[in-house]
Amino acid sequence: MTGSAVRAFRRLSWLPVAVFAGTWAYIGRYEGWGAWAAGPLLLIPIGLSAAMAVVGLGFCYGAVKRGGVDLGTALATLLAALPTIWFAVRVILTR
Repeated sequence: MTGSAVRAFRRLSWLPVAVFAGTWAYIGRYEGWGAWAAGPLLLIPIGLSAAMAVVGLGFCYGAVKRGGVDLGTALATLLAALPTIWFAVRVILTR
C-alpha cells in the first residue's frame, strides 16, 4: 500500500503548482476590485499544497525511519509545497 501511495503522490505532486498557476492566471485577468474579490480563490491551491506537503513529509519521515532517504519523494514534496512556500514568503515580506 505504501509503495503505491508514494508513487501516486509523486505522480500528482505537480498538481498544486498547476492549479496555482491556473488560478493566478484567472485572477490576473481582472483589475482593481475584481482582482481583490477573486483573490480568495488562491486559498484552494494553497490549501491543496499544504495538505500535500504534510502528506509528503509523512512519506519522507517514513522513509527516514526505515533507514533510507528517498530523494524523489523529497523533491516531490518540495514541488507540491511551492505554492504554500510562496504564500508564506509573500506574507512575511509584506509585513
